[in-house]
Amino acid sequence: MIDDRTFQNLIRESREVALAMLREFASRLKNSNAALEEFTHRRTQMLILLQILDQPKATVDEHIEQISRLTRKEPSQIRNIFQELSGQGIVRLRDNRPDIDRDKMWSMFDSGI
Repeated sequence: MIDDRTFQNLIRESREVALAMLREFASRLKNSNAALEEFTHRRTQMLILLQILDQPKATVDEHIEQISRLTRKEPSQIRNIFQELSGQGIVRLRDNRPDIDRDKMWSMFDSGI
């Protein structure tokens, strides 16, 4: 560990050190953003599943409207995640009402959420 003054002098006097530090910070920021985006996506998936379990008689559009309000995401974004879950066989549609394949839902959770 070095003190603030030594660190500032090192950065001021060595362009290479300053650039290396900036590259490292940029890399960490990029990785943090990717992790945050993945977390947000998984959270939205979980909210969709919880909403369906909580309101099993609601239509897809009703679910999308509610989840859009909760997450402050555009309805089109929620619809895309609905379609993704449907494509994975986790959410099934019957008469415009979603149903969940619970085995596949638990498999999704087991796979690394």
